[in-house]
Amino acid sequence: MKSEKIRLILHIGQHKTGSKALQSFLTQNSTALSKRGIWYPSLNPNHPVKAFAISHFKFFALLRYQAMQREANAEALEHFWKQHQKICTPHTSIAQLLEELRQQCDRKKSTTLILSAEDVFDMHTAHESSFNPNLIQHAAQLLKESCIRLGFDPSIVLYVRRQDYLLVAHYNQYLKGSNDPRLDFERFFETFSPRLDTLKILKLWAEIFGEENFIVRPYESV
Repeated sequence: MKSEKIRLILHIGQHKTGSKALQSFLTQNSTALSKRGIWYPSLNPNHPVKAFAISHFKFFALLRYQAMQREANAEALEHFWKQHQKICTPHTSIAQLLEELRQQCDRKKSTTLILSAEDVFDMHTAHESSFNPNLIQHAAQLLKESCIRLGFDPSIVLYVRRQDYLLVAHYNQYLKGSNDPRLDFERFFETFSPRLDTLKILKLWAEIFGEENFIVRPYESV
């Protein structure tokens, strides 16, 4: 363990709560932040899709890949890695990425590291309709283990949205992002509804990290 802890601010979602605007702001102001000891790294700065260039989707992809390893579904694991290996290279685990970021924090003399990946909260991308809550438990445990080993002091930031608005936003994303959008709204709701139980998902994270380490903010003004 490192002698001096680095504050780690993890912005983990939810989806559809202005994450891209936040990531854009952090990217545009990264130089000013670094002068204050706050580092918002670029993990894929040359990615042709801006959303991946300014966010830390790589952080999510590695975490999901490792969480899936604990599920022992070889076919699903191979399919996921084939889709995301390129964006994760050269890393193959979340521990490798965080260790490299920790070393860079030491070199930069940064006291705070900010990572932002809205997929992390429920450990699924916005256009997926399926849901496996076990991935959340695996992911939270993997993150906690790395934080302890590498000397990170984590705070988790979460923006939550009204479930009816969230459902409609996700269905629109499903229609736009799916190559074969066959589910009508009613059937989509039946499949997607477990991901709308925000409190249950939050409790899965809090069991590992503790409620005192969460900052939860509402997305809607009302």
